[in-house]
Amino acid sequence: MFTSSILRMDDMGLDTGRTYMLKIGTKTVTATVLPIKHQVDVNTREHLAADCIRKNEIALCDISIAEKMTVKETVEFDHHSQGLTPGRRLFLL
Repeated sequence: MFTSSILRMDDMGLDTGRTYMLKIGTKTVTATVLPIKHQVDVNTREHLAADCIRKNEIALCDISIAEKMTVKETVEFDHHSQGLTPGRRLFLL
């Protein structure tokens, strides 16, 4: 499990408890969005309560991955999550 900020870009909302396909680098895994910690108001940066996010909304969420990752994949993922730069993103499909 890990925590990540998510910007929802799909027309359908992102719901907690639902399973999604998550792309980490070149690997695609099954992931479940756990309860949303908070939504971020893009204008004020205020933290708001939310149980789903809609298109163009940002939220901080816990994400559970269904399959185990190898040590190499985990180290690469941790490295990328420390300072994400363009091209190093997580994608919920």
